Amino acid sequence: MKRKGAGFSGQAGWRTGSFTVEASLLLPLLIFLIFVFFVLSLYLHDRSVLASCAAELAGKEFDSLAVVLAENPAPVRRSHNSPGIPDEEFLRGEAPMTKEEVRTLAVSKLRLQPHHTVWDVGAGTGSVSVECALAVPAGRVFAIERKDEAVELLKANRDKFGVSNLHVIPGLAPEALKDLPAPDRVFLGGTAGNL
Repeated sequence: MKRKGAGFSGQAGWRTGSFTVEASLLLPLLIFLIFVFFVLSLYLHDRSVLASCAAELAGKEFDSLAVVLAENPAPVRRSHNSPGIPDEEFLRGEAPMTKEEVRTLAVSKLRLQPHHTVWDVGAGTGSVSVECALAVPAGRVFAIERKDEAVELLKANRDKFGVSNLHVIPGLAPEALKDLPAPDRVFLGGTAGNL
């Protein structure tokens, strides 16, 4: 027996008189109504369009209903966002480099989380450091390297792959590790026999 008037019907839906709204449509309907309210609010309020850089807009006050479109004029374009960057894509010199297959497996076994802090001790060219930095976008990677040529290659590879969370630390472990934040993961690429 069906009840007349507003109320929940025996099926998944809301019934008002002879009109039934299916439950699966309630969320899209609510989103649509919010969108309509938003659009109407934009047209009923004073509108202004500003084009500026973030530094100029910082500290300014705006209406409670404001829309921001942010565009990066020079975004970092990454050809790889997962382990397995081909060896030939790294800048090389005489510094040692962990080969692609070993590097891919090692980074996978580290089971990195986006917020992790990673140490790469004996970083060489920085191939492991770069792969780790790509895997921890909200974290930090500290690449420790004692050889001057390798330190320059590390910096060049950091810049090439656009990983601003990769910090190059010139020095010899364990002394170079003293002031670093505690790591969540450590990769030992080379220790010169000191660890």
